[in-house]
Amino acid sequence: MSIYPNNFYVYFYLRDDYTPYYVGKGKGNRAYDKCNRSLNLPKDKSRIIILHDNLTETYAFILERYYIKWFGRKDNNTGILRNLTDGGEGCSGMIGPNRGKSLPEEWKQKMRKPKKLSYYQRQKMVDRMKGKEAYNKNKSKYYYISPKGEIFNTANLAAKSHGYKSKTSICKLCGDPQSNWKKIMIVDYLHST
Repeated sequence: MSIYPNNFYVYFYLRDDYTPYYVGKGKGNRAYDKCNRSLNLPKDKSRIIILHDNLTETYAFILERYYIKWFGRKDNNTGILRNLTDGGEGCSGMIGPNRGKSLPEEWKQKMRKPKKLSYYQRQKMVDRMKGKEAYNKNKSKYYYISPKGEIFNTANLAAKSHGYKSKTSICKLCGDPQSNWKKIMIVDYLHST
């Protein structure tokens, strides 16, 4: 009998085309648990795959890191996974240092302040409340091209670099046929889930 528990596993969440979009390490019901997630679980539970089981926690971390490195992460443009870290930094059973203690008043004030949401985030929330499919399902991004051929990924950057006071000026110029400013949309179908 080992002194190290062998009740950990490594799991994948799969897209409709059966490519992985998330790799995780867990034990018990973790792969199927919706709590403490920044990511949606697949609606079809057959797309949750437990790849390796009966692992020690250390070995599960090693495999998690291996698969994340193998498939790469979308957030740092190295691959297809939605993982936000390289893996291996979980803390099974950890009890936080502030458990049962009150938070400092400064932190409470910060949490009370409303957060500003982008138009896309607001529209997505409205669509969810109405029961519609999420707004702009495929990832898309607008780019602004100046008359000189300079490319800007935000209207704010374009406005600042050309001496305009606000991004509204650039957006108006993009809509004016007399202006040589262009606004193009790039849709990333390859990495949309």
